[in-house]
Amino acid sequence: MKIYVLTLKGETERRENVIKEFQKIGIKPTFFEGIDGRKLSKAELKKLCINEAMTPGEIGCAESHLRIIRDFIKTEENSAFIFEDDVQFSNKMNKYVFEEFKKFIDTKDTPTAIILRKRKRLGKKVYEINGISVYECFRATGGISYLINRKCAEVLISNNTPIRFQSDAWSIYAPAGLIHLYALNEDLCSEWNGKSGKYESVVGLSEKRACHSLIHKKLVNQFLKEHGVSKFDWLRDSIKAYYYMLKRKL
Repeated sequence: MKIYVLTLKGETERRENVIKEFQKIGIKPTFFEGIDGRKLSKAELKKLCINEAMTPGEIGCAESHLRIIRDFIKTEENSAFIFEDDVQFSNKMNKYVFEEFKKFIDTKDTPTAIILRKRKRLGKKVYEINGISVYECFRATGGISYLINRKCAEVLISNNTPIRFQSDAWSIYAPAGLIHLYALNEDLCSEWNGKSGKYESVVGLSEKRACHSLIHKKLVNQFLKEHGVSKFDWLRDSIKAYYYMLKRKL
């Protein structure tokens, strides 16, 4: 299995903790040193990204994930797990679960991504791994833990070079019909809060991120329109997700 962990230079505390997390399940991942956008010049950021609303941290994060994905494409593997170095695993996560997720995605001949976390907008159940249910997902965010196949990697590279969206733009690619997205109704992974007990994201404060900007929203709407996505499609998926949520509760 190809398993990447994205880390930044100097993040020794996170690295030490994530090593322990993987040791618990008997897996040795490949560490990949990413780009800290906060340390790049304005010229460097502008060269990488065409979305003026994205923070330096968001740009660095997106570029780091793209570099991992490009590295994966060079291998002979059909799929790859990608984690960020602040990930921590639930007690359900083990080597067998990793292997079963890989088996599932390796059967897909379309661009496919699986978010290894609980998400809201879920559709029908399509698979079960050791008591863990996998569902269709209409749209979602989250880049701390996911699994992609080679065709999905190609989609992410071609549609985000140069960068215009965040690294976890599943809510754009899935509705556009570019990828098949799956997620869970429980968290196999979550963010580690550090020894201080306070979680700090490298992409910047939530209220200052691109998703709140009109510039970003315009780019997203333009992209979706180019791919034939209407407001009706967006509403339909929301209704379908609500329907399946009610169905699971009954």
